Amino acid sequence: MPPAIHTHEALYGGNPEQLSFVDPLGIMRALGTLRDESAKKGWQIEVTMEATHHGPTSFKIPVVFVEIGSGPLEWSDSTLGEKGAKAAMAAANPLRSSTSNAVGFGGTHYPAKHTRICLEGKRAIGHVISRHSCEGGISSTTLGQVFDKTVGGCETAVVDWRGLSGKQRHDQLLLLEEWSIEVERC
Repeated sequence: MPPAIHTHEALYGGNPEQLSFVDPLGIMRALGTLRDESAKKGWQIEVTMEATHHGPTSFKIPVVFVEIGSGPLEWSDSTLGEKGAKAAMAAANPLRSSTSNAVGFGGTHYPAKHTRICLEGKRAIGHVISRHSCEGGISSTTLGQVFDKTVGGCETAVVDWRGLSGKQRHDQLLLLEEWSIEVERC
């Protein structure tokens, strides 16, 4: 669900090493709406975040993607489309919350632990930097953007401890310490 992290050539939109703005509360509301709407229908479908990975990156407002599947079968299902539209409207709701923001580190492209934290209302997580994106390290510039481009501010990193290799975790923790970022394990 969160947009854009490029530490490589941006073939499908966005600029290399540029992130978009993200609204963690919007993501949390969209996830909750998708979960609730699916439960109303009795659907047994997975509701999940997606790690930050594509553009557009140049907008000065937050970007949230609400996806309803990966192919024409899901895309042409009007009931799924309606649920996706409700989730998008929930994401656009300007009401703020007392839930504090965080950035996620580690895990897969579909970060289950970070999704669960959002759905339980413990933290509103915006950008998620997957294990794959941590390979080779994250630049200080990119790290700054994941926090600076989080609407509502953010000073906490939720780290999927087992979702990073020992070296990745060590490198990320050093960078986060340099930036005085609070670290929570998940």
